[in-house]
Formats: sequence, C-alpha cells, structure tokens
Amino acid sequence: MKRLIFTVLAVMIVGLTMAARRDLSALESANCYMVCGGENYSFLANVKGNGVATLGYSTHIDTKQIKGIKVVWEDSDFVIDESVKLSGSKILFSTKKGATKGNALIGIYSDEACSEGKCIWSWHIWLTDAVDCQIGGIVFLDRNLGAYSTTLGASGENGCFWQWGRKEPIPASMKGMTVCYNKKQNYEFAVANPMTFLSRNSRWMDVEPAESWCKEGRKTMFDPCPPGYCVPVYEDILLIKAQGIKDGFVKAGAIWYDLDPSGQKWLGKAGWYWTSKLTPGRRSSSNDFYIWERGIGLISQYYNASAFSIRPQKVVER
Repeated sequence: MKRLIFTVLAVMIVGLTMAARRDLSALESANCYMVCGGENYSFLANVKGNGVATLGYSTHIDTKQIKGIKVVWEDSDFVIDESVKLSGSKILFSTKKGATKGNALIGIYSDEACSEGKCIWSWHIWLTDAVDCQIGGIVFLDRNLGAYSTTLGASGENGCFWQWGRKEPIPASMKGMTVCYNKKQNYEFAVANPMTFLSRNSRWMDVEPAESWCKEGRKTMFDPCPPGYCVPVYEDILLIKAQGIKDGFVKAGAIWYDLDPSGQKWLGKAGWYWTSKLTPGRRSSSNDFYIWERGIGLISQYYNASAFSIRPQKVVER
C-alpha cells in the first residue's frame, strides 16, 4: 500500500512539474519566443523556425547531432544558465523571478565546446510585456522586436537589430560581435556563426534570397518574429505610408551600417524598419520603412548587410 501511495504521489508530482512548464512552441514554432520572469519554459529543438521550408533548406534538426547547448549572449541577466538543457526533442529553460526585461540567444551546437562556426540553430528569447496595438487598421506589437520600452528616448527602445533576411538578432550594444568581410557568405555560414556581422559588397549573402522572410505570403523558417507575428508586409506598410500615419512608429530604429559597424547611426533622430520584401532586381538592397523629422516613407536603397530594427506585425490570413 505504501509503495502504491508513493507511486501515485510521484506521478502527481511529475504531472505538476510538467504542467508548470509552458511549451512556447505548442501553437507554432518560431525563431523568437516572448517570456516572463520567474517561469519555466520549453520549445521544440527539432524544427527550424516555423517549419516552412525556405530556399531549399530543410527545416528538420536531428537532435542526435546536438552535442552542446548554451546561452550565446544576454543583454540582461534573466535566463538561469543551469536550467538550459536538451530533453528529448525539447529545449528547457527557466527565467529568474523578478526579471522584467531583456534579450537572450540560446544556441545548440555540434560540439561540446559550443564554438562559433558550429552552431546548428539558435533562438531569440525576449523577456517583455509587449501587447498588440493598431496602426492604420493593421495590428503590430507596441514596440520594436527586442525593445524594453515604448517610450521614445528610453533605454532599450530600439530593441535588437537584424541584417535583412537573417534570423539572428544583433544586440544593440554589438557586444561580443565580430565582423566578417570578404568571405563567401550564405545561410549555412550565417546560422553557424550567430555572433558574426556579415558583409561583402554591401550584402551578406551571395544569392538573391527573395523568399528569405516571406514565401508566397507566408512567414518562413528565417523570419525572426515570435509565433503569430512576422516581419512587416511591404504592401501593408505602403498603405500606412499612403495614409500618412506616424502614430505607433517612433524614431527608435537606428542603423548599424555594414561598412562601419562601430556605432548606431541617426540614434534618436530617425527610425528605420525592415519590411519582408527584397528590392526586385537588386540582390544587395531591400525595402525598408523610415520615419524622421521630414516625414515617413519607403525606400529600397539600403544595403541588406546593414542592420535595422523590426516592428513585428500580426500574421493575417490572405
């Protein structure tokens, strides 16, 4: 009888433990997950991004190839390092109680040392209280991807930065990042080197990846946004521009120039945000949305090796 009671209690404890761990990929897997402080989480480790095959790349990850896992970088100490582990097809981690904001990158590696150049895939963990807001009838998150705040001029308002078409976030401080010039660059290299800022001839890739962030109207395995959100759709941003709406987009979105990644440009003076559209016929340029003192607009002249902010847009059926 005692053994039976003990077994029942053990099963109940295991059940409670499992129930207390939230599966972030339950509805949709992604490259970014939004979390809170003082919670236990898990997400799929065997799917790349949202699982939509892109540019001929497989979305499957063979977990048998994973030899190491770690927090690649944090801009705020909120992930409990010892909690990060692989369990079957899931990655487990916990956040510190009382933590309220921050960004981290969790990576899986093909070597135990978790060396740069050996990363199999990585995921952006965003500690935030971001909520939806409407701008011109289109739903966005109320802040830049990775941002701490919605207040202009506040610390962390810019969020993280992204080179167009990459899923890997660049910390606003660029701390720990290295710069790689004049090397053959492709998605294999970008994924394997999440701490490397890539640039060659003003672009980071050697192909024209028109479907990097949007394939047939759907977000892809390289889209850097959380489940249910995507890099802004060009046509929707075009509508906002036509309406002349500024509210909700602020001058928080400085640029990391690919030819001079030594500091943010136009900080506090203008905001640049990527859209999911590559400039047709120009593999080195992509379309972006900007806002500054002279107004708002869409341009296609910025090189996609530059790093801009992203304002996540709610995914809608089209």
